[in-house]
Amino acid sequence: ADIPVESADEIGQLAQGFNQMKQTLHGLLAKIQENAQSLAHSSENLTAAAHQSAEASNAVASAVTEIANGAVQQTEDTAHADETAQGIAGGTTRAAQLADEIAATTQTTVACVERGRLSVQQIVGHMTEIEHGTEIVHGSIEDLAKNSQEISHIVEMISNIAGQTNLLALNAAIEAARAGEAGRGFAVVAEEVRKLAEESESSSRQIAELVHEIEAGMKNAVQAGDTSTASVASGKQAVEDADAVFGEILSSIEKLSAGIRTIAESIREIAEGSRSMSDRVATVRRISEKSANETQTISASTEEQSAS
Repeated sequence: ADIPVESADEIGQLAQGFNQMKQTLHGLLAKIQENAQSLAHSSENLTAAAHQSAEASNAVASAVTEIANGAVQQTEDTAHADETAQGIAGGTTRAAQLADEIAATTQTTVACVERGRLSVQQIVGHMTEIEHGTEIVHGSIEDLAKNSQEISHIVEMISNIAGQTNLLALNAAIEAARAGEAGRGFAVVAEEVRKLAEESESSSRQIAELVHEIEAGMKNAVQAGDTSTASVASGKQAVEDADAVFGEILSSIEKLSAGIRTIAESIREIAEGSRSMSDRVATVRRISEKSANETQTISASTEEQSAS
């Protein structure tokens, strides 16, 4: 309560001043209480905000840590991918070299097959000439066989004539003997004619035997010629078949060579793409390593800030 002011003297003035000071203190206390309440409310809000900020910082720190771990894993993955890409590039390069070597080998094989086919064709030509020569010999032997048969007929005729002459000479000798001394000269002539006829007949038999031997030899020669002709024809057909096989082999090798060249070109393109991929993966790897380092730095800073 206020102090009553009963006089205007010094005590009254002191009482009035005390009352004014009391009112002033009362207002000041009310203001202080109001400010204290406002400060308490602000402190609660600040505490809540600080708590939310701490939770957000923790979440950010956790996210940054996960990002950092992911960046490290990405770096490891890109390193592995880089090694794989380099391995693929090296393997495809070697495969391209092998394909080129195979292509060169097939070209050499093509050249060998072509030379072999040329040799076979030359053999076919020679065998054709042999076949033609064999046919000529066969024809000549057949002509000789015909001539031998004619000779046999002539010899047979001579032998018959010699036989008849011998018979006539024998009859003439008989008649000369009957004539006695007058027929002696005729008997000598008849004897000589008989001897000549016997010699002619003997020679005819020898000639006939020789002709028969010649005919047998020519028959064997004809058979051998027929066998040789058949063998030459069979050999010629076999060589022609071999030439056809060489042609098929040559065609197959040429197709194979073309396919190998196409494969080699494709492998070279793959190798070039692998090298390009390796370069790009290496670039990604460097970027990933840099990003991982920076992310780890950010993660460490965030954790320090969250801890404080």
